[in-house]
Amino acid sequence: MKRLLYLDKKSNEIEDILSRKKQVIIKAANIKKYPYQMIHIGYRVYLMNNNNENIILASGSVLESIYIENNMENKDILENYLNKSFLDKKKKTYIEQRKYISVFILTDIKEEYAVLDHSMYGKKDDWMIINPILD
Repeated sequence: MKRLLYLDKKSNEIEDILSRKKQVIIKAANIKKYPYQMIHIGYRVYLMNNNNENIILASGSVLESIYIENNMENKDILENYLNKSFLDKKKKTYIEQRKYISVFILTDIKEEYAVLDHSMYGKKDDWMIINPILD
């Protein structure tokens, strides 16, 4: 199975990842939903902008995956990763208001190019499991 992650086009997240400026990806939600506790070290993750172009632009291997339940005990841990993520203040505030935080550190980042036929997968979400992509 392949994991597909949508990143914010306006924030140029994929460009920052490809230029090695950024390695930390943070996703947050108020419920335990995918990818919370389901993405593990070594998984290959494919990256796509959230602008409906349906083009996979990059991939990376998960070097570290951290799952944080946002509470007072974990506030320092969350703040540390938020500082490494290069997110703007609005996105940081959004994440801080969510209960379940998933943090991924990527390595072995590669530029990719593949067009994905989205009609096969229905509703888009931040994360999708699909197969095959670039086999």
